[in-house]
Formats: sequence, structure tokens, C-alpha cells
Amino acid sequence: MAELLIRNSSIGFIKAIIFDKDGTLSNSEEYLLELAKTRIEFSKNEFINLKISGFKIWLLKKLLVAVYGLKNNYLLANGSLAIASRDQNIISTATIFTLFGLDWYESISLGKKIFDEVDIFLSNQKDNNQKSRSLIAGALELLIELKEKGVSIALMTNDTQSGIEGFIYRNKLEGIFDYFWSAENKPSKPNPEAVIELCKRMNLNAS
Repeated sequence: MAELLIRNSSIGFIKAIIFDKDGTLSNSEEYLLELAKTRIEFSKNEFINLKISGFKIWLLKKLLVAVYGLKNNYLLANGSLAIASRDQNIISTATIFTLFGLDWYESISLGKKIFDEVDIFLSNQKDNNQKSRSLIAGALELLIELKEKGVSIALMTNDTQSGIEGFIYRNKLEGIFDYFWSAENKPSKPNPEAVIELCKRMNLNAS
């Protein structure tokens, strides 16, 4: 069993570690900032096409900036983009749209359309592909060493299962993680019960 040290002081022996993905294993803030700004720009263009007044366009951008958690040129850790799932972000975006006269069905449909178009747009941008895939320095070495020491490794994220698969493939992490918990698992992050349920799946007692 592996011993966990914090600043050279032992806090005990461990059987497993659950890692977050964005902002923990991967340096994703730059990509998420670009994602938010592009979603806002696409939303603005859609409402311009709907002949919304200039003041309402300004207000729309301001509300989306607030709900996504953008401040100056960084991402707030408790904003929806940082911690919520894609589906939850679509819902928060659609809620903003209803404030400008769209009904709920129109708002959800438009939110999904914008998110899909932004995904396609960014996937065709080489620089953004690079931003979304970089592991933080030392992460790969740590994961490999934990694996060699017999520590069970899990990945818990609000990304989708397909997003996890893409992350694994791009970073050549096949065979590293023993368990996954995505936005499609219930309950999802940040509900603490998600950790308890994942520990059950790993046949471990959380302590």
C-alpha cells in the first residue's frame, strides 16, 4: 500500500486517488475562456439576426459573462463553465435567452444549436485543440508512478463520456485509469454523493 506524504509528513496509507480533469490534470483555463467567449459571440450573432436592439445585445453579453463566470481574463472557480456540465450550461444559457422573449423550447433549441456550432468551429482551430489537451507539468509522471505502486486511480469530471475518451486518447493515457465518473453518471459533480458512489463502485470506504 502506498503512503501519502504532505510536505514530508505522512497522513497515512492510501488505496486509491480520485482525480478531477480540467484544472487539475489538464491546464484547461485558456481553452475554457476561449470556449466561453466564442459561445457568447455566437449567441450575440443569433440575437442580432433576430433584430434585437443594441442595448439588449449588450445586456445579453453581460448576463452570459456573469453566468459563465468570466472576470477580466480569467475564469471564476465557482462559475458554471468551471464546474457545471455541458447540459447544465445549455440550461443556464437558455434561461438567459428566455429573458429576451424566447419561449423555453426556442431557448433550449437555440442553446443546443449554438453549443454544437461552437464545438465544430473550435475543433477546426488548431490552436484551440492544443489548448484543450495539455497535461500540467508532472501529471503524467505522477499517474504512472501511482499505477506502478498499485494505487487505484479514478477520474471524476463533469465532462461527457466521449469527452473523457478524447482526453484519454489525446494524452496517451490508455490503461492508466481504473474507474471513471462523468457528467452522465448520477449524481454528478459537485454533489459530494458522487464521490461516495464512485468509492462504492471501487469497493472502497471513503475515509
